[in-house]
Amino acid sequence: MTEAKKRRFFYGYVVVGAGFVIYMVFWGAYNTFSVFFRPVMTEFGWSSAATSAAYSITFIIAGVLALFIGRASDRFGPRLVMTLCAFFFGLGYMLMSQIGSVWQLYLFHGVMMGIGMGGAFLWHFSNIWRYGPHLIQEPNKIILTIETVGLIVIFIFGVTGVIGSLRRNGYAGRGH
Repeated sequence: MTEAKKRRFFYGYVVVGAGFVIYMVFWGAYNTFSVFFRPVMTEFGWSSAATSAAYSITFIIAGVLALFIGRASDRFGPRLVMTLCAFFFGLGYMLMSQIGSVWQLYLFHGVMMGIGMGGAFLWHFSNIWRYGPHLIQEPNKIILTIETVGLIVIFIFGVTGVIGSLRRNGYAGRGH
């Protein structure tokens, strides 16, 4: 084996690294719902069942759309599909600052973020399995690590006041 072949960079590192960051942000941001649950419920006077339904809708939408998102990823490529999913997730998250009624919560959090989460789950899991065996013994371990790290990062932001500031200035009550 020549020296050039030994030192050749394996592109799978980039794919797994990018997937790690993407999934960490998606999963961490998605699970901030529990941080905002009580403030949103209190601010708008909704029941816990009505408020928590948005979280369930997101998982249902993500699960159903994963079938179609996987096919779209095979046909159009993961970059385009992941970009569209990230757009919907980000737009839904951003529009959460404008909610005024429960149907908006369902649309922005449930549907829009559900579209994004469907792409995050599917794209990342398939690419970890494609590139992961070259990097690690069991790809499932890296996926579980990503979820944990995402939650820790979001917790750190919450402790430092970033999430609290979002809650006070926009996410749950638009600053009043």
